[in-house]
Amino acid sequence: MDVTGEALRRYQALSFLRSWLVDLTTTVQHELLWAGFWDGDPRNRKNQATLSNFAKAIEHATVHPDSFLGQAIEASENLDACYEDMQTSALAGNMWSIASMSFVLGMRERAQGTVIALVNKQITGEHSLSQSVLSTHEIPTVGLAAWGLGFWSPKVLVVDLMGTCDKTSSALQKRLLARLPYWAKSMTNWSPEAFAMRSRLRWQCIDCSGACNLDTALAERVEKLVKAKEEQDRKGEELTFAVLHGQLQLVEALLKAGVQAEPFDKELAVNLGLQQIADIL
Repeated sequence: MDVTGEALRRYQALSFLRSWLVDLTTTVQHELLWAGFWDGDPRNRKNQATLSNFAKAIEHATVHPDSFLGQAIEASENLDACYEDMQTSALAGNMWSIASMSFVLGMRERAQGTVIALVNKQITGEHSLSQSVLSTHEIPTVGLAAWGLGFWSPKVLVVDLMGTCDKTSSALQKRLLARLPYWAKSMTNWSPEAFAMRSRLRWQCIDCSGACNLDTALAERVEKLVKAKEEQDRKGEELTFAVLHGQLQLVEALLKAGVQAEPFDKELAVNLGLQQIADIL
C-alpha cells in the first residue's frame, strides 16, 4: 500500500495519542469539561469544591484534574510559568492542544453520548471564555473528533452559570469548526456533503443564573438528559445492528418507533448492497 508521508505522520500521531496519552486521561466515570471555577467565591457557588460535588452527583468526573494527565498539568500550576516566556508560550499552547485531543479522544473511544461543559465565564474581557482552554482547545477537538474522525454523534450539553446561553452557545458552536478546515483540506477526495454526514452532533445550552445552582435539582435535570441520550444511543446501536444483518422488518419497526438513523447507517446499507434498507433510511 502506497502511503504518503503526510498521511503516515497523521496516522502515527493519532496512534501515539490513542496508545499512550489517551490512557492517561482515563477516569472511572464519564467525563465533563468546565471553564471558570476557582476557590474563593464567597457564595461557594462557583468554586472547585462545588464543581467536584456536582460532577459526583451526576456520576461524572472532571478530566482536569481527575485524570492522571490532568493532575500532572495541575501540579505544574496549569503551565502558568510557560506563558511568562515567549519561546515556551507556544509550547504550552501545543501541550493544551495535545491534552485536549487526548481528553476528547478518550470520550469518543468510550462512546460517551453526552459531553457536558460547565461554563462560568463571560465571552469577552479579562480571563474570558474566548481565551479559555474550553473554547480554544477542547470544543474544537470535539468537532474534530466528531466530523474529522467520524462515527461519533455526541450531544454537547452546556450549563451556563452566567445565564448567557444566547451568547455563549453560538460562540462555542462556532468553535466546533475551528480545526476542521485543515483536516478537510487534507482529505481531497471528500465532498462537503460527505464530510458533514460523518456525524450528527447535537447541542443544548441550559441557563443557570440567579437562584439556579449546581445543586440536586440541576443534577437531576442533567442526569435525565444524559439518560435519555444513552437510551437514544442504545436504540441507535440496535438499528445499526439490524442494518448490518439486513433485517428490513426490524429496521422499519425501529424507524416507525422514532429511532433516528445515523449518517453511517445509510452508508452501511449501500455498501452491503441492501438497497431497500438504504431507501428508507
